[in-house]
Amino acid sequence: MKQFLLATALIAVSVAVFSGVEHHIPAFVAATTQPLLGTMSLFQTMVVDTQAIAASGDLVAAGKRITDLETTWDEAAPTAMPARPDGPAASGPVAQVSGIAVTEAGGRPIACEGMPGELREGMTAGRVPTGAKAQVSDLQSKAVERCIADDDRRADTFSAHALALLTLKGPST
Repeated sequence: MKQFLLATALIAVSVAVFSGVEHHIPAFVAATTQPLLGTMSLFQTMVVDTQAIAASGDLVAAGKRITDLETTWDEAAPTAMPARPDGPAASGPVAQVSGIAVTEAGGRPIACEGMPGELREGMTAGRVPTGAKAQVSDLQSKAVERCIADDDRRADTFSAHALALLTLKGPST
């Protein structure tokens, strides 16, 4: 009989403790954490607008609305995303690959969208040495693929290696 009462008491205490934890912990976590991107309501509204416009068949207007979303996102990104508490310090040396900056002073990767453009301009201007065309093209492909995947750090590294291979002047005539 003592064992039955002891087992019942242990089960009751366990259920009470787990119920209390399950009830109070989510409220505590919600009160002490903040979203990394801040409020997303404006972006959500723009997505819903775009979907409604596209559903009506006006794809040109939907394209303009999605461009508005992208522009608004890019403008809001620097202030909407606070520094990660586990991230690098707010100041520090700029990381370089082959003499080309690939991070900001705080250690965050530079937005990868700019470097492939510079690389494309250099290739169009004929600044790729004859023996390095395949290597530059391969690095450019990898940079674009990593940039599309939102892996800015690796995209910047590939782009920097490719940019380092370009000559300073166009082809001699």
